[in-house]
Amino acid sequence: MSIQSQILNLLKELQNRLGLSYLFISHDLNVVGYMSDRVAVMYLGHIMEYALADELYDRYRHPYTRALFSAVPSPDPDDRREQLVLKGDVPSAFNPPPGCKFQGDVPWLKTGAEWG
Repeated sequence: MSIQSQILNLLKELQNRLGLSYLFISHDLNVVGYMSDRVAVMYLGHIMEYALADELYDRYRHPYTRALFSAVPSPDPDDRREQLVLKGDVPSAFNPPPGCKFQGDVPWLKTGAEWG
């Protein structure tokens, strides 16, 4: 058992025993799913999607959330999920575009198949 999993298990045990709440911030979606009841997906400091963890992992809606989930490696070598690749420049956090910070048409979102 890794040190990371030991720490996460200890945090979960303390949470259950003492009724604690955590604000848990991570790029590791597997860890987020294990630790969280609710998840907020953020991009450029703005919440793109917010849901109960089980609902988000089953039915995410935002293209950025979809891209994040597609980047999670699968332990199954035969898993042929569509991988989304974000290309181009990330908009400026200091001068963000109007509307959705991820941009409505998501012109810089490509499927892995399109990259050959």
